[in-house]
Amino acid sequence: MPSLRIQLSALAAAVLGAAAVQAAPSHGGVAAVSSASQTGSGEGDVKIGIMDTISTAVDTASLREGLVLLSNPLEKDFRISWRDIVTPDAAQEVLHQKPDFLMLPTEQIDLMEEQGVQTFRIATRKPWTATDAAHAVGSLVVTRADRTDINTLEDLAGRHIAADTPTSLTGWLALQGEIARAGHDPEKFFGRTTFLSFAYPGVLSAVLHGSADAAVLPTCLLELLDSRGLVNAADLKAIGVKKSDAIVCRHSTALYPDISLVAFPWTPEPLVNRMTVSLLTNGGDANYEWSAMVGTSDLRELYRLLEIGPYRHLRDMSPMAVYKRWQTEIHVGLLVLLLLILNEFRLRGLVAKRTSELSDALSALEASQAEAAVVRDQLGALERKNIAAQMSGMIAHEIKSPVGAIRNFAAVVKILLKDAIAQNPNARTAVEGIDAEALKIAGIVDRVRGYVKNRTANHVLADLKRAVDRGVRAFKLGKLASVPVLVQMPNEPATVLGDGLELELLVLNLVKNAAEAVHEQTDEHGRATGRVIVTLAAIRTETPPEGCGRRQWMLTVADNGRKLTEAEKACLMHSLESVKPDGLGLGLSIVRGIADSHGAKIEFVAKPAGGVVVSVLFDELDEEAAARAAGAIDAGRN
Repeated sequence: MPSLRIQLSALAAAVLGAAAVQAAPSHGGVAAVSSASQTGSGEGDVKIGIMDTISTAVDTASLREGLVLLSNPLEKDFRISWRDIVTPDAAQEVLHQKPDFLMLPTEQIDLMEEQGVQTFRIATRKPWTATDAAHAVGSLVVTRADRTDINTLEDLAGRHIAADTPTSLTGWLALQGEIARAGHDPEKFFGRTTFLSFAYPGVLSAVLHGSADAAVLPTCLLELLDSRGLVNAADLKAIGVKKSDAIVCRHSTALYPDISLVAFPWTPEPLVNRMTVSLLTNGGDANYEWSAMVGTSDLRELYRLLEIGPYRHLRDMSPMAVYKRWQTEIHVGLLVLLLLILNEFRLRGLVAKRTSELSDALSALEASQAEAAVVRDQLGALERKNIAAQMSGMIAHEIKSPVGAIRNFAAVVKILLKDAIAQNPNARTAVEGIDAEALKIAGIVDRVRGYVKNRTANHVLADLKRAVDRGVRAFKLGKLASVPVLVQMPNEPATVLGDGLELELLVLNLVKNAAEAVHEQTDEHGRATGRVIVTLAAIRTETPPEGCGRRQWMLTVADNGRKLTEAEKACLMHSLESVKPDGLGLGLSIVRGIADSHGAKIEFVAKPAGGVVVSVLFDELDEEAAARAAGAIDAGRN
């Protein structure tokens, strides 16, 4: 490519010429500005430093023009001199030369601060190519136009890329930020990286000669070189160009602030004020202008993303560095861990406590179940005994009359067949046997009836409250325990004369009969509505003469079952008739038998709205009667 070689030679000549202008203080350029400004009357020296990274061959001409414009308003009162600051030792150079101001790339400000040099940013340059000083410069990635294998930034993975310096924002860092945002490790993305100090001509030469697959250029550099005829832009193609109205030039990365002018703690305040006014009023031209209060949040975010500058400590993964970086989170985590540990101990304590309580509850339940089993056995035996007594009494009552008739018939036979019986020993034996056996049956019946009548001999002082409580508890251990039972009793004892076990059986049968009547009762939503209410209350009944009443205990068992028919109401009045289709009436018979044996009055009332109320009225034993009864019981035992 002869034409390409000719262009590269022209580029090299231009670079050498520009470098000569920078290096010779006695020849034009920046030195010329210095010598011209020193001719003013002046009140003192003003030293302005310039970072060497911005004194490139391409930027020299426009920078020189800007410095002349910048010095004109100040040269009447000050002698202005310019100082070159070498980037690798910038902090030491600044501390050594003590310039009043420093012109440097904005990304270098944080690096200066990092090295112990405090700065105060006065203004930031905005090129004419940008609409916003905060988004003025970036990077453009290019490759040779004939490279059909490279069309996107992703195609650069593992390739050889050329850049100016590793600390240059527009020459390297901006591209690294794009690689990181794409989810790649910017330090491992490229196969090889070559830094050539200057984008022009070094970096461009590398990509045009083919020694590098791609090159990183500052924004607008390619357009500037092409406009001056130093490079043919058609020989190169841009990679990953972004669409943006913030800048007229093509760019492959995000945009950041351009060059800034900073002051130092030793810079006199009046001089800072004069410089600021001069920059904002006279420091611009057709190519650029200066702006104050330019944000650097995008630059800070780039530092954080790449873990450089003020975020360099993020790369330090030592335990102490990690602790310092995350100490708040670590403290919160340790506090949470401590709380979790304490909560674990608390939970273990609660579990132990609950386990102990559960164990005690299970033990109590087992004891209660054992007690309930004993009570059920006792109540079952008592129920069978009462049924047997009821049946025995009924049978004895019914047999008494036929037996008497048999004896009467035997007596009539003796009278009518007196002579025949006397002559026939066998007939006499038969008639006498009939009479003797009938008499034996009558004796047996009398003994059974006597047993039924004498059951009250076992009655002792009993607490009706205890009988109600135990009877309800026995019911709740049965198959109808799902029916709710509400118990209302007074605080005082309810003392009566009777058999405590029989009283429990009475309560159990009444509650069980009530529960059987309502256990299938539901509303329109299918929810169970049946309930049983057990009430024990003291009442006083008046008997003539007035004031001679007595105190009694009324036990009431009520349910909210269905409305009874007249026939069912009539059945309630008979001992051996049940309102249930499959009932034998024995339960109510037992209840009536126990009530009768205790001298209690029992009453069944069908409520108009539905359900039955059973009331059992017991005589209360006052203290005197209770003492007499207790004495009689003790005497009977002795």
